[in-house]
Amino acid sequence: MAPVPRTKRSSDSHSHIPDEAERSYSFYYLYDSTSSDQHPPLPKAPNEHYVNYTDPWQDVAYAFSWAQEHHFEEMMRKNMETVEWVLRQQQRFVVDQVSYALEDMCRGFEMDLDTESWLKQAWEASARRERRSARREAETAKLLQREAEKRKKDREEKHRKTKTMVKAWKVYEERWARITSNAEEPLSFAAVPWPMVRKPTDATEITKDNIREFLLSHHHSEDVSSKDRIRAALKLWHPDKFKRTLDRVEEKEKARVEETAGVVARCLNGLMEELRKSR
Repeated sequence: MAPVPRTKRSSDSHSHIPDEAERSYSFYYLYDSTSSDQHPPLPKAPNEHYVNYTDPWQDVAYAFSWAQEHHFEEMMRKNMETVEWVLRQQQRFVVDQVSYALEDMCRGFEMDLDTESWLKQAWEASARRERRSARREAETAKLLQREAEKRKKDREEKHRKTKTMVKAWKVYEERWARITSNAEEPLSFAAVPWPMVRKPTDATEITKDNIREFLLSHHHSEDVSSKDRIRAALKLWHPDKFKRTLDRVEEKEKARVEETAGVVARCLNGLMEELRKSR
């Protein structure tokens, strides 16, 4: 069988593509039509011309294909390295983000604890200030209340003393007016109008201060000077003047009345002397 002539390939082709004749010789099988139960025979060897023939572009195509495959494998290896690096970076990023988040949470928790502690301390300090302020206000209120009560008591005491003084002076004048107008009435120690707010029981209770308090009080005789008040009292209590009053005192009390009246006269003389020295 004569060899099949090869078809000319275009000069711009970079790969060897077998033509139809080569494909038929390469994959052609012969069957024996007379024996159907026999195994199909092995394919016949292609024409020797095609076995020994070497296409000059075939090596170039194989080399180019190998280079492309090697380049692709290198690209794939580098891409895989890049992908692995990216994955590692992503994992590190995730781990770092989780770590940062945990650190932030811890810091936030610490800040929350510090803030809570600070707020608690501030609240306690404010509560202490409020308690101190409340105590000061309570103490001030108590002090003001005590002062108000004291002023009230002082006013009441002053009013009581004024009332007592006015009443005592009125009784004093009325008693002396009655004694001087009625010479027959007997007198006792208690009936004598002593120049004091409270009636004495004996001569020891007669003092210059007690007589001054009663005789020179500003709650009575406002239009009479101190000198005139003392002078008027001496006219009643001088021993020569008081002798007529003493004669009307009961005998059993006469000595006590005379002694006490002498003390009154001496106190009046002392007050007059003080008044003279003060001028």
